[in-house]
Amino acid sequence: MRSEQALDQAATWIARLRADDVTAENKDAFAKWLSTSAENRKAYDQSFALWEDLAVVGKLPFEDFSSTSRPVTPGRSFQFGSWPLSAAAVLLVFVVASLLIFTTPTYQTEVGEQSTLTLADGSVLNLNTATSIKVSFSGDERAIDLIKGEAFFEVKSESARPFVVSACESTIIAVGTAFNVLCEDGNMTVTVSEGTVQVKGTSGNSFLSAKEQVIRLDSSGLQDVRKVNTENVTAWRKQLHIYDGVPLSVVVADLNRYARQQIRVYDSDLANIEVVARYKMTERELTLNSLEKTFPLRVVTVSDDEIALLPLE
Repeated sequence: MRSEQALDQAATWIARLRADDVTAENKDAFAKWLSTSAENRKAYDQSFALWEDLAVVGKLPFEDFSSTSRPVTPGRSFQFGSWPLSAAAVLLVFVVASLLIFTTPTYQTEVGEQSTLTLADGSVLNLNTATSIKVSFSGDERAIDLIKGEAFFEVKSESARPFVVSACESTIIAVGTAFNVLCEDGNMTVTVSEGTVQVKGTSGNSFLSAKEQVIRLDSSGLQDVRKVNTENVTAWRKQLHIYDGVPLSVVVADLNRYARQQIRVYDSDLANIEVVARYKMTERELTLNSLEKTFPLRVVTVSDDEIALLPLE
């Protein structure tokens, strides 16, 4: 309720500050309200972002109002609803407040980009390259739809409100835990770092504990749970790739997720060579040079869109 009240107030503040008759006292009162709590500041950020997305108005001069050192006129207090807002401003307050409550926010990263966000419940999400998610919180459930890509979830414990992630036609249910989900080409991989999660698929359920992983293949459903090195799986959060005996084809697939210029392996024997290595994601050219020096292959730039890995002649 406090959160919804703060959102309502934030929408009202934006309309007030955009009104033609805004006063210095209004601005002072806003600065005081903004500095009162982190919840108010977060609500304002959400409202302001939505207001911009709607393209209703131009950018507000935020620097004029956000300073907590701005002097406030003593002995004055302001009550929400006491201002003579214009009909247009009142309508915009209603639109912004309603959308904040009923819309489903979408967050995404571009190819080669990573991002971290903190949800309203305090849970933290790390989004990997080319990832898209939708967030929908209610009183009964915290729902995340991983549309595509990879995300690491550090879930704030709420026993009465489970944290539910939908990905690749499967559902991951957690309360307070940390886990990684990769959804790509209809296949899904869930890896648990802390706590326990339940993975529900069309062909059955699996329960995973720390350092365990399950893969759902589009063609055959959930596979058997297996033990893994979770630090290797989640090394992308440190912009690293760590491989402990995986086929070269896997390394290439990972590299292709971070750049638009795709790498192709045209020889099956070459694709199956096992790789034990540690690479920096941001050093793609060095990684290719290392592969060329370590294995019997050569790197050939075919075009702006393609690099070929060919066996040595």
